[in-house]
Amino acid sequence: MIADAELARLSVAEAKLPAVVTRYDHLLAQPDVAEQLWQAAVTDVQSGHFDDRPLYWARLKLRRRAL
Repeated sequence: MIADAELARLSVAEAKLPAVVTRYDHLLAQPDVAEQLWQAAVTDVQSGHFDDRPLYWARLKLRRRAL
């Protein structure tokens, strides 16, 4: 399954790209995490940071937590 392959890459990414993979970690415990993540990503884009990988990795972390 694709999701399983993505989740398996998470620990490697955390080791190789810690700033990218952990950028939104502080939001993952918020009760309205989806809205918080989206707003953080929008703020990043509006301030010129077009890298959407932090949102991708945060989504995977949430998926891993849900399993």
